[in-house]
Amino acid sequence: MLVTCQQAAAPATLVFSSLHPPVAPHGTPNYTMVRIPALLATTSGTLLAFATARRGAGRDYAWNDLILRRSTDEGRSWGVVQYLPGDNASAPATVDNACPIFDAVHNRTVLVYMSDGKRMLVTTSDDDGISWSVPRDISHSTIQDPSTHPNWQLVYTGPPGGIQTRSGRLVCPSHHAKANNAGEGGTDASYAVYSDDYGATWHIGADVTLPGYSGENQLVQLPTGELLTSMRVNGAWDGAYHLNRTHLFARSADEGATWGPPYAATPHFPEVNCEGSMVAQWEPDAVSGQRLLASGILGGGIGSASDDRTGMVVRKSTDGGRTWPHHTLVWAGKADYSSLQVLPSGQVALLYTRNARAGETVFSLLPGV
Repeated sequence: MLVTCQQAAAPATLVFSSLHPPVAPHGTPNYTMVRIPALLATTSGTLLAFATARRGAGRDYAWNDLILRRSTDEGRSWGVVQYLPGDNASAPATVDNACPIFDAVHNRTVLVYMSDGKRMLVTTSDDDGISWSVPRDISHSTIQDPSTHPNWQLVYTGPPGGIQTRSGRLVCPSHHAKANNAGEGGTDASYAVYSDDYGATWHIGADVTLPGYSGENQLVQLPTGELLTSMRVNGAWDGAYHLNRTHLFARSADEGATWGPPYAATPHFPEVNCEGSMVAQWEPDAVSGQRLLASGILGGGIGSASDDRTGMVVRKSTDGGRTWPHHTLVWAGKADYSSLQVLPSGQVALLYTRNARAGETVFSLLPGV
């Protein structure tokens, strides 16, 4: 199968910078790094750019806060930095992994996030991110008891976002792991948490059955009604494809409650030990009338021993994610986490982090994708 690549000529707007991080709330240590972007487009056209502001060495389990900037002109300009509700029950805390979902029935933004890798919280906004509700702890219905389920010692939401299905269900991609083995294989598993009453109550879905490490994942709903998850897989997978360094996929016939067996795309979807994003968009020329777009790192490709996070690309599938023959190179330099959205205008938008030392989180419209 022919694999094609094109270069996108899209300007980038700086949204967050680790060289010049926002000022931390009064009385708390300064931020030193901004990472883990998540982008959400509301039906009004407002864009919400979430990220994690970190202190100290900027590690995953530092004293972290969630921050937000808003745009009402398709990303040409951005408002002031907002500080989102954190975790009043545990301060200072590792508040991280924003997973925003737009509830189109109520024109409400539902934000699910994690605290200290052990608790899951939710807050909502009915005014496109201007104000937010007091966070609710939903851990009792979204996380297994680690005393009886040792592979649930750490829990993560997203990143970067979740979806609302055509039935109205809210679905937040998640994964869990053993505390002393996170990311090393054997204990990590992707799953989803979901709500059938617009975020009032939440439920745990089953794990994707994958012998090894499946972690950060993203969801779309296919025209058939199935959900497709795209999973980051860091370790070797001894399945039918005997692959290392490849993204894997799985399908759900019950909107995330259970999952079918994982599989690799053809040709294989390269994995370089990094998160990615995936969205669906209507396209008449696609086999199903829908195309899928997935952002991620180009890296060294299948079989490469390198985890070099170089080259931000957006891949395209027109057959429900079974093949990804085309990709657009958005940025040729260092990059890592990213978040895609389809705007109400039909334009494709990307929020991603590039230039490791500077830690720039930038926004681009991608007319050529």
